[in-house]
Amino acid sequence: MSRGKVVAAKVAASFVWCLILTEITFLFSLFIGLMAGIPNFSKTMVLHYFIQLLIVTAINLLLCGPVVFLASLSRGYLVPITYAFATLMVALIAGPTELSRYLPWGIPALQFAGSSSAVFPLASISYFIVAITGAAGFAATWAWWRWADHK
Repeated sequence: MSRGKVVAAKVAASFVWCLILTEITFLFSLFIGLMAGIPNFSKTMVLHYFIQLLIVTAINLLLCGPVVFLASLSRGYLVPITYAFATLMVALIAGPTELSRYLPWGIPALQFAGSSSAVFPLASISYFIVAITGAAGFAATWAWWRWADHK
C-alpha cells in the first residue's frame, strides 16, 4: 500500500471519529437541555442547531489540513499545536472585524453565530476560502508522504 493511501485512510478515520464525537457531544447537550427544561424546546430548534453544528464541524475538519501537514513536516506535535493556537488568536482578534469573513479560522464562529443575522455575514467566498485552505493542506500532506525521502 502506498504512503498516499495510508495518509488518506488516516485522515478519513480521523474525520469519522470527529463526526462520531460531535454527535455524542450534541446528544449529551440535548440530554442536558431536556433535563434543564429549556423553554421553547422543539424538534425544529434541535434540527436547526444540529445542522449548524455539522456545518461548523465540516468547516473545522477542512481547516485541519494545514495542521496535519505541519505535524507531518515537523514530525511532532509542538509545531501544529503552536500553529493551531496562533490561528485561534488571530481569529479571535479579527473576529469582530470585517476581515473575519475572509480569514479561514474566523469563519466557523461566524457560521455558528448565524451568518444571516451577523454584523459581518459570510459570503460564498468564505466557504471557498475554507475549501481551498483544507484542500491545500491535505494535498501538501499527501505530497509530503508520497514523495519525501523519509529517514
